[in-house]
Amino acid sequence: MIHLHLPSVILPPPGDPGTLPAHPVDPVVRTMVVGGMPGWQIALIAIAASLLAATAAVLAYRAWTIRVRLRPVRP
Repeated sequence: MIHLHLPSVILPPPGDPGTLPAHPVDPVVRTMVVGGMPGWQIALIAIAASLLAATAAVLAYRAWTIRVRLRPVRP
């Protein structure tokens, strides 16, 4: 029975240093996002939404205070 000791590191095959590897390296794929929404539009939508929410809160508070002031006081 013959026992072979294989190295734990795979060495390149002997030959010319300019030879191609056995398995060519896969090309790097870079994706480019086409379309989407720019950051300034997202910021503009967020600002508009916060202004709308603040306006609704002020109007609701004013309506509530008018309603509270107009309630008749029971003796």
